[in-house]
Amino acid sequence: MNAPTIEKPVLNVVRQAVDYYVSMIVSDDIAVMCDLKEDEDDQVRQALEYVTSEGINKVFESTKFKEKTRYFIKNCAIDGDAYFHWWFNSNKNLDSEYKGAIDLELVDSTNVIFGNPAEQDEQKQPWIIVVQKLPLNEVKELVRKKLGDGYVHQVEADAQHYTSAETDASVVEDYTTVLTRFWMEDNQVWWTRSIKHLIIEEPTNLETRLFPIAKMGWKREKNSYHSISPVTEARPNQIVGLS
Repeated sequence: MNAPTIEKPVLNVVRQAVDYYVSMIVSDDIAVMCDLKEDEDDQVRQALEYVTSEGINKVFESTKFKEKTRYFIKNCAIDGDAYFHWWFNSNKNLDSEYKGAIDLELVDSTNVIFGNPAEQDEQKQPWIIVVQKLPLNEVKELVRKKLGDGYVHQVEADAQHYTSAETDASVVEDYTTVLTRFWMEDNQVWWTRSIKHLIIEEPTNLETRLFPIAKMGWKREKNSYHSISPVTEARPNQIVGLS
């Protein structure tokens, strides 16, 4: 029918494909079972395995790991990469005897920078930078706690436009870019945090041998730490269908 003025129905094939990919991967639940060295006494080994497994499961529950995994896989299917940043949040468990707990955040692939862009393995990197765009008031409060009131005036908002996802329809909030840098020194991971004109966290030894960054790539691309998304191959078909 020749009806150029009538709006045509459009089926988003790519979205349904991504939802299918995600559902197939996360359909099975995630579980952890620890198996320690057999040279330990049987009762001691069983007790340690139980405590370790329960500890990991509690971290999964408190960080909502299984729920965030669905978004992690979806990011990977759309962007080609997905990143988890594990960190110790000193603001958690404030009502408990032990202050702070392990926390988890999902980081966009465009906000993770590798020191060696040709290496896929995050644990073989010389350094990793995590870029965060945080509300200006939140960064000022962080600087006030870490450095004191005398440094708050050095916190400035980014001089750039923000996307609609970063602003509210009625209130436009200023943001500041915060860089968290991890690097390897003497086979141990160090970290520091800074903004444009100020170091918020001085270089500190995490006393770990692994970067607190977990990465998943969909389809490996040669000589690049970014991977290829299945959407990249499906997009031309969607465009042809719309034309």
